[in-house]
Amino acid sequence: MRREIRKAGFVTEGAIIVRTLGLEGMASPIPEGESGIIALRAAPNGRIYGLTHGTRSHFFVYDPFPTEDFVIDLGVVGENTTGGDIFCAGDGLVYGIVFGERDGSTVQTSVFRYDPSGDYVGLEHGMWTAAPEMLPRHLDGSRVSKLAFDSDTGLAYGLLLPGNVLFSYRGESGELEKLAQVEGRVVSPVVCVADGAVYGVGEWGVVFRYDPEAGEIELTGMVIPAGKGKDYVNEASALVYDGVSRTIYGGTSVDGYLFFIDLEKAAVVCCGKPTDQPYVRCLTVGLDGRVYGVVGQPNRGMCHLVRYDPRNGDLRDLGIPFGTVTEHWVTHEIDSICTNRNGHIILGENDRISHLMIYYPAVERRR
Repeated sequence: MRREIRKAGFVTEGAIIVRTLGLEGMASPIPEGESGIIALRAAPNGRIYGLTHGTRSHFFVYDPFPTEDFVIDLGVVGENTTGGDIFCAGDGLVYGIVFGERDGSTVQTSVFRYDPSGDYVGLEHGMWTAAPEMLPRHLDGSRVSKLAFDSDTGLAYGLLLPGNVLFSYRGESGELEKLAQVEGRVVSPVVCVADGAVYGVGEWGVVFRYDPEAGEIELTGMVIPAGKGKDYVNEASALVYDGVSRTIYGGTSVDGYLFFIDLEKAAVVCCGKPTDQPYVRCLTVGLDGRVYGVVGQPNRGMCHLVRYDPRNGDLRDLGIPFGTVTEHWVTHEIDSICTNRNGHIILGENDRISHLMIYYPAVERRR
């Protein structure tokens, strides 16, 4: 009994392994204060690309293939950074945007592109050789929301903050177009592409929709869940689209509710509150359709891994991520998550010393 109590707060369903951001003798580690992971993206070839922030921002790759199972720092893409995101384009290239304050006010922005076609030479022949290419900057003076990529059009979408200006970015040409302004005092710093349209959440938690063909923003009338009287400060802190079920999943900031948007019925459904903490920090859809996320107020307490099963409505707090291979490590802050092509859930720690956590979901018993 005592042993079970000691385990009670940690993830015990499935398994977690830890990967440091670098490997002695193989790849230089990303230094302390520069290793906080703010973005993860899974590429079709199975690799995971990531972005850090801090004194310097690093762009890295993780390949789970057995002979390359470690993190490689591909280069520095910014200095004194506080945020940013990356996306994998349809042509196989990876693009990224990082930003940070200088002199306490001015926002400096870096834009980069990475071509993975020439990077892999194999351990038996040496190391990876490619490096990110810095691109012209169009965004100085603005912070940038999390990016959403439309594979059909090749456009990435985001919000310029402050100002709540929705923009599109075409990586191949470097063309950035300001599309429309989201009205209101508060807007959530995330957007999501679903069925060819861009969705986001504006003031008072109202869901908006941008139709690229019409070229205008529509307020849908749908409202994300919030505690009574908290509507005016509520935000969607995470959004992710499941193309199989045509459902957008989201999480809120002030209460930590999980919800989904049924696009066919044009309705928001609250799934519940998986932990007693506020702030759903990130979400991903697993290959089996279950939704995984991280909940926890930044800089307070410890993050929890949560899961929602749309088949039966089961919403579960899986616990605090704790890995023992290749080292013992408990995470406090997690701000990025993705699913790789094998169905593993990749978690990015965002702390002074950070790691990748690879979660292997439990296999369901045959009935």
